[in-house]
Amino acid sequence: MVVKNWTFQLHWFLGITAGIVLGIIGVTGGMMSFERQIMEWMSSDVVYVEVPADGNRLTPDAIVSRFNEHRPDAGVQQLTLSSDPSRAVVVRTRSTPESRRGESLYLNPYSGELLGKIRGEQFFRDVRSLHRWLLIPSGEGINWGRHLTGFSTIALVYLSLSGLYLRWPRRALNWRAWLRLDFRLRGRSLYWSLHSVIGTWVLIVYLLLSFTGLYWSYSWYRTSMSWLLTGEVPEQRRGGGGGARGGFTPPPETGEVPSIDAAWSGFLRYSDGEYRTAFISLPQGDAKAAEVFFVLPDALHNRQSNQVALDLQTGDMVRERPYQQADTLGKRIYQGVYDLHVGDWFGTTGRVVNMVASLAMPLFMITGFLLYFDRRRKKRETRAASAGATQFVSATGEVGYLVVYASQTGTAEQLAWHTASILASGGEGVDVKPLHEVDAALLEKTDKLVLLLSTFGEGEAPDHARSFVKKVMSQHYMLDHLQFAVLGLGDKRYPDYCVFAREVNNWLLGCSAAPFFDALEVDNGSIETLQQWQTAIADVCGAEHVEAWQAPDYDQWPLLDNTHLNPGSAGDPVYRVRFAIPQEQRITWQAGDILDIKPRHNPAVIAELIAHWQLDAAATVEGVSLANWLQQKQLPAEKPAGDVSQWALPDLPHREYSIASLPASGVLELVVRLAYLPDGKPGLGSGWLTQYLQPGELLTARVRTNPAFHAPETVAPMLLVGAGTGIAGLRSHLHHRRDNSINETWLIFGERNRQFDAIYDDELQALKTAGVLSRLDQVFSRDGDGYVQQRLLQESAAVQEMIARGASIYVCGSLTGMGEGIHQVLIEILGEETVQQLTEQKRYCRDVY
Repeated sequence: MVVKNWTFQLHWFLGITAGIVLGIIGVTGGMMSFERQIMEWMSSDVVYVEVPADGNRLTPDAIVSRFNEHRPDAGVQQLTLSSDPSRAVVVRTRSTPESRRGESLYLNPYSGELLGKIRGEQFFRDVRSLHRWLLIPSGEGINWGRHLTGFSTIALVYLSLSGLYLRWPRRALNWRAWLRLDFRLRGRSLYWSLHSVIGTWVLIVYLLLSFTGLYWSYSWYRTSMSWLLTGEVPEQRRGGGGGARGGFTPPPETGEVPSIDAAWSGFLRYSDGEYRTAFISLPQGDAKAAEVFFVLPDALHNRQSNQVALDLQTGDMVRERPYQQADTLGKRIYQGVYDLHVGDWFGTTGRVVNMVASLAMPLFMITGFLLYFDRRRKKRETRAASAGATQFVSATGEVGYLVVYASQTGTAEQLAWHTASILASGGEGVDVKPLHEVDAALLEKTDKLVLLLSTFGEGEAPDHARSFVKKVMSQHYMLDHLQFAVLGLGDKRYPDYCVFAREVNNWLLGCSAAPFFDALEVDNGSIETLQQWQTAIADVCGAEHVEAWQAPDYDQWPLLDNTHLNPGSAGDPVYRVRFAIPQEQRITWQAGDILDIKPRHNPAVIAELIAHWQLDAAATVEGVSLANWLQQKQLPAEKPAGDVSQWALPDLPHREYSIASLPASGVLELVVRLAYLPDGKPGLGSGWLTQYLQPGELLTARVRTNPAFHAPETVAPMLLVGAGTGIAGLRSHLHHRRDNSINETWLIFGERNRQFDAIYDDELQALKTAGVLSRLDQVFSRDGDGYVQQRLLQESAAVQEMIARGASIYVCGSLTGMGEGIHQVLIEILGEETVQQLTEQKRYCRDVY
């Protein structure tokens, strides 16, 4: 995993540094794939001529003569003649200081009319310069542009191979895992799919383009390539490309150019007219023969040229050098490196494939940047969610107050940081720590202690704080120097309301510590109690201006649909409930976060109550209809006295649900089991979500961060364990790992019957096929599979091996039965001390309820 993490870090670093250059290289390369065809299409009036009735062309000497009449200053270096009677002759002029390769002008082979240059030539020349050296001029003999493109090409090799390694699916033989593109995805999931899947499609093409493109970037690469492929070291190149036309530098002109008509007639006899294109170079000085390079009709491209020398007087062949394919594959590759690079090796199909792959290069630059910025954004959100404001740690260099929190779902932690801000405004330094980092030595040197403590389960400390209970609270210390304040957080619906906070408060009193004020207990996030706490803390530290802590605002979430996931099950119904994300708000969340909802009563029950109490159904209370107002309130058994507007009815308590999706999906998804009250009626929260709220209606809810169940910050294996609706919190983590290409994940999930209760089975199987799930254990108790905790115990060796490699364990589902059972099994497998260490390291995380 360390290797994979470093591979990924280098992958994104090269992607964002070389990505723009690679995008330029790709687009320009794609543009040049059919540059000759494009220019000829744009210049059809120059390239093509009308064939006269007699069809008699001018001889080469006549063509040269007519051209010299038009351009007496230019001088002819080479003629390009085609077997196609409708194509013009291309006349290339001698090189000049201004134009090393001379000019290419078109001339009518029947009338001798000078037709001019082909259109787009300068444009594609600039495109080629941009492709090869980014239009950066050489400076002091060093072509920095060529070095940049060369480095970027090497980066492309690494990006291609590392990308393959990073996305390697567990089931490598399944083609869908490699090649299937899912356009139903949105956001980051879609970016990653485009980046990885299309990257796989073009992988071979990019490697081929890279390995051949480096031939022109570095002489050492060219030498190494020749030695590897041919066993020979090439001669030092003296300039331009090779071939019949590339890099041709004629000798100095020494007199009148000899006639080439006889040589051309000899070529026509020699070839029997079977050629596609012929290039005849005009001899200079006392030359006795003319060189003709020609391409046969069945050649794949013009670089498969033959050469023949013909006597200027008789037209007889003096020597010939037919195109010969090298005798070994390595030599053929080296001989055809340009053809491989542009795709000509595979004919027109190869050029088309190269063009499409090259033009797709910006896609990887764009999706890579989108993934990078999304990852940066999530890291910022993670830091913000943890509320680790370092400015509170120490304003004076000394710590005056120690603020300690024990939090299961993050609320106490958030309040701790807000409390620290109040204390810091009083002028003293403040340190903030989780309770498991507090020991006796720290307490003995601390004078002012502020504790914000949640109670979890059946009156227990939150998971991470249990070591404090065992190691510190089991002893008695003399802490008569210590002053402290305690805020307990809980829910009065549970019998063990704020028990842990009370136990800590009583323990400190027993150690002779003195309270700043009596302990406060917050019922279900009571704003009134929290404001009382803030005022008390401000009085302690002398802060004058206190910004009241406010829980996140509720938003209105439109219900999209709810789907019954387990019809026919022996258990209670389970629903998938989906909400549209409010468009007017920038709402986001992470895997592991929670949705707080404000439930409402059954509208039919409220209607009956209004009729039974003989209330005015048309009345309004606090700006809403009477029915709407009553739906949100805790209802008394008897009708209260007085007018409705005077009734002081408390709001219904909120309900919490693990979020089963990520923002990239475009929806917020819950998995809800319909609970029933003792009288058989649907439960408050689950009933509202699954039975009464209708598609299109609005749910009052807010996302609450749950840092205790967020994904690990490092790339490491993960063991996910859950049952029933616990799949919700685990599913969001599976999506997170899929979107971030983290594949080593083991899921153990339990339910009743496979036939009816295999929740999200198709999706889980797809994740397994894609390699996100390296292992999937589905445990169906009514089918004789036992329970998830039993399966976990059976796999003790695998669990120990995974933990030894740095894995994290995440558990989601019911605390009673499953959650407690898994905890005991882990203690049996790993030992209590190791389990506590994993908890404190945030490698054992629970979202249990």
